[in-house]
Amino acid sequence: MPFKKILPLIIFFGFLALFSVSVFSNQADPNYQWMLYNLRLPRFILSFSVGAILSLCGLYYQSIFQNPLASPYTLGTSMVSSFAAVLLFSLGLQGQSNIVWAVFLGGSLGYFFLMLFSQFMSSNRRDGLLLAGIAQSLLFSSLVLFVQIYSSPYINQRVIHWMVGSLSVVGWIEPLCAFGALIFIIFFTVFRWSRVEVLSLGDDFSTTRGVNPDRERNLIIALVSFIIALVVAIVGPIGFVGLVVPNFVRLIFSKRMPQWPYLAIIFGGIFLSSCDFLVRLLFPDREIPIGIITSLIGAPLFIAILRKK
Repeated sequence: MPFKKILPLIIFFGFLALFSVSVFSNQADPNYQWMLYNLRLPRFILSFSVGAILSLCGLYYQSIFQNPLASPYTLGTSMVSSFAAVLLFSLGLQGQSNIVWAVFLGGSLGYFFLMLFSQFMSSNRRDGLLLAGIAQSLLFSSLVLFVQIYSSPYINQRVIHWMVGSLSVVGWIEPLCAFGALIFIIFFTVFRWSRVEVLSLGDDFSTTRGVNPDRERNLIIALVSFIIALVVAIVGPIGFVGLVVPNFVRLIFSKRMPQWPYLAIIFGGIFLSSCDFLVRLLFPDREIPIGIITSLIGAPLFIAILRKK
């Protein structure tokens, strides 16, 4: 295992573990500790895990497509998942388990449609995938609007609230699912990122280095599609994290490409957790969807990063 590459991640999680131990070992009020353990800590783990996953998935897409504007939602699989969830909302089947299964089914169909559409879009496989993803995203976003037009105002309110993302959870099921997905993609990254580095230098160069660009790209797209489907099932679509943070990491640490994914995990988790903390600090008496805050903060940051580049 390349220990030096994951050293920033080990140091960060070490400090996080020490902080958690110091908090829970303190002889604080039992009610405060209950609230911390059952509400605050699960929400922090969820926000950090989701932010880290979105950031890392965005970095994967920006690397394999050699496009700094790519994000986890670029290929449209998440929009298919969103359409499946919105369809269930409109039918009155709003149970959490129903939403999870619908989103996973939508993500699977989105990946299948992407592979199918890309065959007809361009002779260049990489460009074909991007064009197919954009077309798929536009198509299913139109279908989402179509369903909303014929839904009741109550359903539309639920749909809008879900479509901008929310970190409101009670309990440990969702945070542990997100954290498990993060651990899985970290292990995948440890053993696979070197191939992505080669792939980011172009298909011709990858071939000379013994890396099959189409097979590697399809594998990463499949992984990201299903991981993002899980994230969407838990918190809904949250924008700008997977676009802004990878570009920030690539700009600040331009000469440390082997450590990009682990830095993206740290900064992505910190970014979304900070946004969540900020919104709860400014609006303590109401639940503001986190996607609104990430967009308000992420858009100016992204413009600033592009100006620096």
